Amino acid sequence: MGYEGGLTGHANGLLSGWCVDTDNPGRPVFLDICWGDQVLRKVRADRPNPAVERAYGSRGSTFYFEVHESFRELLPQGDLLQVLTPSGQPLLPAETLEPQPFGNATDGGAELRSRLDAGCFMDKWGALKLPFRAMPAETRGFHASAMDRTARYFRDRHGITLFPHYGSLLGYARSKSFLPHDDDTDMSFIIEDGDLFRVAQRFLDLAEACHDDGLMIRVVGAGQYSVYLPDNGGIGTEVFCSWHVPETGHFSTYFGVHGQIDGRIGFFADRMEGAELAVPDRFRDIMALTYGPDWLIPDPNFSWSSQVGALRAVMQGLRNAAGARVEDLARKGLTRSQPEPVAGRVV
Repeated sequence: MGYEGGLTGHANGLLSGWCVDTDNPGRPVFLDICWGDQVLRKVRADRPNPAVERAYGSRGSTFYFEVHESFRELLPQGDLLQVLTPSGQPLLPAETLEPQPFGNATDGGAELRSRLDAGCFMDKWGALKLPFRAMPAETRGFHASAMDRTARYFRDRHGITLFPHYGSLLGYARSKSFLPHDDDTDMSFIIEDGDLFRVAQRFLDLAEACHDDGLMIRVVGAGQYSVYLPDNGGIGTEVFCSWHVPETGHFSTYFGVHGQIDGRIGFFADRMEGAELAVPDRFRDIMALTYGPDWLIPDPNFSWSSQVGALRAVMQGLRNAAGARVEDLARKGLTRSQPEPVAGRVV
């Protein structure tokens, strides 16, 4: 199997380039981002590139990956990251590219190596995270508590049913436990309305109500915020917006999921990792819309970047409907940083 490609960017925390499987130009290529002998993360080269399409007949061949500032603080000064093809060959810089180091650490990478040895990995945002499989039991318990207590607050205070979503729902569906490679908890609630303006306002109204009740809220966007309850080790849970129209079956979530679930969505009670949860009775349908028909089988090559078109279309629709509301909440202090994490959790 042969690969052709190159690195087109290595500066200011951004890695970019292209790669094609010359034996099958239509096949997506999964590349490894590496620091020395450490594989940090896989990235999928699947974005459009007209020049490559003309040369190889491959529409998706480009990748972009932003390395988070927190990781750059651990990367040694002068070090470069490599991007390897599935055959282990590095993508070479384009003739016009002079890769620029973007690390800031002066310890030669000692802290970075220590964290990687402890089981940390690079998440989809380019930050270093400690996965559930490497967390001490106490820290996993804080995450379970965040889900349980946040769900109770929304139910008792606002009459809202929060349910595990995305990776948390996938973990429940597979084993009733956190996904070993995941590092945080995701929850969502469903607004039964097809009007995006009303959906966005309702979702952000609840963020403001949580803030007014004394909870720490970090608004990430028009359909996502982090909720931190007191005395929970500085660990919160991510809350996302979903909307559903029972009459038409239209179902969407802020993070790019869009499809058809006919009829009303109900809930049943169950437990995961010690947390009491409300689980959608249509969770299998939600999983299929989110991860594809083979969602039950772990896919080490799954990447949200493969769904970038759907992500942008759905997310941007809700952002447009929210208008200036997110900025208004920022002025009220709802986009402040999260609390200091509990000892043993790397963020």
